[in-house]
Amino acid sequence: MAKLTKEQWQEIKDVLSGVWGVVYLECDGHLICAEVAKLKQRLVIQVYVDGVIKGSWSKAVEEDDIGQLTDIQRKFMRHRKVGLPKKYIASNEKYFGKKQCKQNGVYKKTIVPLPYFNNPSEFIAKLKKTCENIEIIDYATHKERLAAKSA
Repeated sequence: MAKLTKEQWQEIKDVLSGVWGVVYLECDGHLICAEVAKLKQRLVIQVYVDGVIKGSWSKAVEEDDIGQLTDIQRKFMRHRKVGLPKKYIASNEKYFGKKQCKQNGVYKKTIVPLPYFNNPSEFIAKLKKTCENIEIIDYATHKERLAAKSA
């Protein structure tokens, strides 16, 4: 197993750009199923790791504690930084002052790992950046390996 070629990456991008696209991959010993799914009123790339999406993977951590993320959260999830609303920060600054706000952690952001990506390019970039061994597999192979892992 090794990195994929440009043509293979383009094939993945083309499949996930469609409405009903599904791609099966094996990345660093994990079985990945990336499929196009509907989230509210838009299409996203939803990522299943070893056949599941666990709610515990979406647990938010402080920006300083990024080392607490698990291997799966780091490699296969999209990280979204979330901070307090600007209106809230402004009212706190006015009332307490900037020094006190900094001590209270008003400016800190949290990182939320999410099991979906907005577009195929974002998903591909994440895999290229974090995974060393990537292999495209078909549905039958994916199902067979998933059954062997769960047994």
